[in-house]
Formats: sequence, structure tokens, C-alpha cells
Amino acid sequence: MKEFIIEKESARAFDVDKGEHFRIIEEAGPQVADTVFFNRKDMEETFHAGMTVFMNGIQDLGGLYHVKHLYSRPPNMSKLFTVIEDTVKRHWVGVGGCCCSTLYKKLINDPDHPNCAAQFLEAFQEYGIPVTRVPDVFNIFMNFEITDDSKYKIKPPLARKNDYIEMRAEMDSVVVISACPESIRTAPTNMEKPKPLRFQIFNPKEEKPEI
Repeated sequence: MKEFIIEKESARAFDVDKGEHFRIIEEAGPQVADTVFFNRKDMEETFHAGMTVFMNGIQDLGGLYHVKHLYSRPPNMSKLFTVIEDTVKRHWVGVGGCCCSTLYKKLINDPDHPNCAAQFLEAFQEYGIPVTRVPDVFNIFMNFEITDDSKYKIKPPLARKNDYIEMRAEMDSVVVISACPESIRTAPTNMEKPKPLRFQIFNPKEEKPEI
């Protein structure tokens, strides 16, 4: 088993081999884990939020808030990961976005606020991923609500310390996780306090580590 800490307001990339499991764990309390997934043998094949919601929906396996399988963008539509355990089942699957400097400029007139897009791009560069734009993101532990008038509302996360999501890789993959740095009062994404995350990779045939 390999275990890592993703420090607050940072992102890291990890290799996960086919058949391996990984866990993203709430290390210190409610904290969103924005996550990007790549096919390691074809880095142009990435997670697609819309196709994931659609494919899980038509199979009655989930929807906007939780899913069983993660799919790549068309035309491949490959099954990238399968969710094995999920202690929260309240995430944001369907939009695929993340915070960026432009968003913070519009919200609080502060384009220099730490943001997931910048953290992702730095992690991509460190790993050697040849992309300059952030692909679709799975907003793990993010608690979005769709209101009766079809608007989005960010609510405090339901996840607590030691909650986790565990997935099995269906192909050799790269998983990039950003500990979301959002800290403004108008959006209680991380309860206004960014925190670290814990990440485990293991072979389930050999071990099942404790949280």
C-alpha cells in the first residue's frame, strides 16, 4: 500500500494501474477533492462528466450526486473507474468544472486567489502531462443542490473526517487530485477552511488497508 498526503491548496498526480484501488480520504474534515482522470496510454482520453451522468442514469446506477462507473469522453466512452465504496454518496458529478482565476475575479475581484485550475496545471507540468487546459473534473465531496427553479446552490459538504471514496482502475490511469482552495463565505465548499487530503493506492488481492 502506498499512502500520500495532498497538502491544502495543492494538487498531485498519481499512477494507478489497472486493477488497483485508490481511496481519497477526508484527512482533517470537510474538504472537496477536485479530481481529473487520464488514460495513461492515451492522455487525450479523459473523464467526461456529462457522459458519466448519462451512462449511470440509463443503467439506474447513479446521477448528478453519485455514480458507480466513471466514463471517458466520446467517442471512446471507455469505463475508466468503478466506485467500490463511498461513505458519503454526495458529490458533484455532472458539470465538470473547477474554480479558476477568472471565477475569483468575477466573485470577489481577486484573480490571485488560489484556485484548482492553477493547481491542476502545475501538477500536470510536474508529471509531464501534455495539456494546457483542465479536462472535466469530478468534484468529490462537493455538496451542490439543484433548487426548484433549476439553479445551483453550494451547500456545506456532508463528508466528515475519515469519510472516503474508493475506486478500482479499469485501465492504467493517471489520477490528479486538487485539494480545493476555496475559502470565501459566499460558497461554503470547504467550510471556509481549506484542508489536506489523504490518498491511498493498493492491490485489493494483497491487502485492504485501514482508513
